Amino acid sequence: GIGETTPSQQTSAGGNENGKQEVEGGDGEKINKFKKRKVVVYTGYYGARYQGMQRNPGAYTIEDVLENAMHKAGGISSDNFGDLGKISWARAARTDKGVSA
Repeated sequence: GIGETTPSQQTSAGGNENGKQEVEGGDGEKINKFKKRKVVVYTGYYGARYQGMQRNPGAYTIEDVLENAMHKAGGISSDNFGDLGKISWARAARTDKGVSA
C-alpha cells in the first residue's frame, strides 16, 4: 500500500530510504516518524512588517514565522515545536546597505 516499505527499501538503521522509522508511541501503538536530519534553508524576504529576524518575545519576527511554517509542513514535530534548541536551530542574517535594520 501507499507509504509501506519493501524489504529492499529498509536501511541498517531500522528506517527506510525515505528517512522514516517506525517507533512505539506512549500507548504502545506503532508510529512512523522521520529521522532528524540537518537541512539548510536559504530565504529572502521583504521585512517591512517584521520586527527583526531573531525571536524576541512579543515581537513579530521572521524566525517565528519560519518555525510555524516548518511545523505546519511537518518539518518540526509537535514535541520539538517552541524550543529551537531541541532542533539545533541556527541563523545568519544581514541587512543590505541603504535599508532600515
